Amino acid sequence: MFACTIHFYRTVFGVPFAVPKGSIEIRSARDEIRAIEAAKLRFARRHQLLTWTLRADTFDMACNDRTGWST
Repeated sequence: MFACTIHFYRTVFGVPFAVPKGSIEIRSARDEIRAIEAAKLRFARRHQLLTWTLRADTFDMACNDRTGWST
């Protein structure tokens, strides 16, 4: 299982960096692909949009693999 935080950004013309638009934390996903898709849906719903690309145009992620954690 993966725990991920996905950060969404908007690239603005004439600015040499991406502007942060928000982040979504996924606590449990089977793999990174499912975590990304869940974050995209949650981001769009949070902003009451049909698709996440209306608010942001790129994203990055930081994940922890929970299978390696010991108790």
